[in-house]
Amino acid sequence: FPSHDIATSIKYLGLVTGYGGGKTHSLCIKALHLASLNIGHRGAILEPTNVMVRDVLVPTMENVLQHLGIRYHYRVSPYPEYTVYFKGGKTQILLRSAENYRRLAGLNLAFYGVDEADTIDKDTAIKMWRMLQSRLRTGRVRQGFTTSTPEGFGFLHEFFVEQADGKTDRRLIQASSRDNPFLPEDFIESLLSTYPENLINAYIDGQFVNLTTGNVYYAFSRHENRTKKTIDDYPKHILHVGCDFNVNNTSGVVSVIDNNNVFVLDEIVGAYNTEA
Repeated sequence: FPSHDIATSIKYLGLVTGYGGGKTHSLCIKALHLASLNIGHRGAILEPTNVMVRDVLVPTMENVLQHLGIRYHYRVSPYPEYTVYFKGGKTQILLRSAENYRRLAGLNLAFYGVDEADTIDKDTAIKMWRMLQSRLRTGRVRQGFTTSTPEGFGFLHEFFVEQADGKTDRRLIQASSRDNPFLPEDFIESLLSTYPENLINAYIDGQFVNLTTGNVYYAFSRHENRTKKTIDDYPKHILHVGCDFNVNNTSGVVSVIDNNNVFVLDEIVGAYNTEA
């Protein structure tokens, strides 16, 4: 493991990257590092749901522990947890879901980690993080950390960017899926062929982008795509009408084709029905 000064000098650490960036693997490595620095104390790792604890976190943690040759005991019931054994003693790592964050009340933690924090409802994520911050009060090296794909300007952007001005207790690391050398050769290519540019910035390059507006016309440019032409400018052209027939709200666009370029010149909105 890296030295204490390099890896844990910041109280709150965030890793944001695209799909396949190795986030959960990094989360487990980080948790085990802090477990080795807080022998005799307790930490916690959270996934958004209990299903993700079972299907994502536990298999990844098992692989990491076995790869590193660390002795451990895993208990499933009543709540999942790991006991990890080091030369100087043992550390307990609780596995919990963010949706049940209220059950963390009363715990004393030396460290905590949250996987895919930005996929959690923002209001829930804020309350969960505050609960975890209040639990961080024991151990030798106290740190909270999170990994996630960026989901718009959500919790991570608010905590690590908007609220970070002048604060030295937090650090955000952003990485691209392209940085992971262990991905299949065709993984990035398949994502590039699937997602439009604005989603590539988020889900491959780990950038914060607005995912709630512009989903349809994200590529629209007022410089390249806007026209001031009207139907009066084309008295002899055929009018092409694209119509969406609805009950009480029929809509449409009126266009012409000029030198193989389509110009949308007018629109129909709020028409009562098909006959109208």
